[in-house]
Amino acid sequence: MSSDPRSVNPLLTIDERNDVRQSIAKAEEELQRLLNRRKIVTDDLSQLKKVLVIHRILPRETIGHIFSILCAKMVVSIPHNRHAIPHQITVSHVCSKWREIALATPVLWTNVEITQPGIDEWVQVAMELVFNRAGMRGIKLALNMRRVSPQKMGKTFHDIVLPLHVTKLHLSLPLSALESVSQESDDIIGNVDKISLSITLNPSQVPNSGQVSIRPQFLSRIRALIICKQDSLVQHLDLQGLPWAQMRYLDCDTCMTVSTISNILSQSPVLGFCRIKVKLDDEAESTTVLALPQLHTLHIFLDDSHSDRVLQSFQCPKLTNFKLENLHWTPKTYKIIENHYNLHQLLKFNVSGYPYPISKVLSDAPILQELIVIQNVFIDERALQGIGSGELGRCLASLGFRGKFDVRRVLDMVNSRQRRVKQVVEGSQGWQEQQISGIKRIFVLNDNMENCALAEEFKGKAQELEELGVIVYRPRESFDIAPIVFC
Repeated sequence: MSSDPRSVNPLLTIDERNDVRQSIAKAEEELQRLLNRRKIVTDDLSQLKKVLVIHRILPRETIGHIFSILCAKMVVSIPHNRHAIPHQITVSHVCSKWREIALATPVLWTNVEITQPGIDEWVQVAMELVFNRAGMRGIKLALNMRRVSPQKMGKTFHDIVLPLHVTKLHLSLPLSALESVSQESDDIIGNVDKISLSITLNPSQVPNSGQVSIRPQFLSRIRALIICKQDSLVQHLDLQGLPWAQMRYLDCDTCMTVSTISNILSQSPVLGFCRIKVKLDDEAESTTVLALPQLHTLHIFLDDSHSDRVLQSFQCPKLTNFKLENLHWTPKTYKIIENHYNLHQLLKFNVSGYPYPISKVLSDAPILQELIVIQNVFIDERALQGIGSGELGRCLASLGFRGKFDVRRVLDMVNSRQRRVKQVVEGSQGWQEQQISGIKRIFVLNDNMENCALAEEFKGKAQELEELGVIVYRPRESFDIAPIVFC
């Protein structure tokens, strides 16, 4: 039986053998390329794992500094709300290494608020734990003494402050306890650099001796004063005896006359923040204008219809944050604000009953970063177009409107603004060329928003704006949040 010799012992031609060699070479080259790629991916994965575990690549001091930036404005509250856990607690529970670094970084634990001192034994334990982490020095301490019994008030204050060096103390207590606390502070007041005092009046604990007497050493530390809304409180507080010359912060929720306020402010040359309720004196109108050269923040609540006469009593050439409540507008009011309250240089303006188009104040206050208008909001076409395009309010980052207005058009305006900012950023060569800011947040309160269809549309537009970096919400009560004051 015959057969083809090539099927038994096939011989490749030279060309065929070259083709095979080239195929093998290509396969080996591809294999080497894949092996190199695998090495690159393996190395990248290793590096990424190191990035996820930052303590493997960064020095402990650097990580501690990062933690301190994260926690810079976060108070360690004792006890803290389980729904508002301080960042310091969070970072110290990530892993054993982070905890070790966090506990060895004293600056994380120096901003402390104690809301229930002397109530429970475990609060005392938590205080000692936090203060030990802080190193006992350079503490910013907010101490709420309003729930402490009068008999224990002085001793509780003494025992907490005694082992510490407190750079800034925010002390909240009833007026009746102020005298005893100041007396107990004689041997520890040297541990405190500055005091912010928040005072309330308990009707059942009105001081028997009329006005409260405060020790001079205690007075010398006071830099901020907060007086709560109780008219009789001022009667028992010796206003003339307070150290106004060194006061930097005044928040008085009790209504006082223009003459009383003027007398206080004239003695306060370094006052930077002032929130007051003012009414006109019963006597004849005063023509004196009090200059407040260092004041940067002023909130005024006007308690009668003579707004212009009150506003004309003060002049603030360096004001940057201005809030006016319960204002009765006249044809002269806007001009007074423009001349007396540095309107052209304002950064924040919060006003009620503003009767003019929004575009007017944006034109006259070109560097505004925040504008809040409540009641009689008139958002004119020029404002809608100008804010949307960036021609008006180029520095605006926050807007707030309360009243009756077209919510759809306002949200569309912010949408246009964000898209315009994106175009500017993409087309610019550097941050110096970006002469328009994006809106970061907008507050809206409108009576018609209770309509279900409008509410659903609002949610849709709000979600679209959130994707563009804008926080949209409807606050229930107020646009303001009262902070703990460390002056």
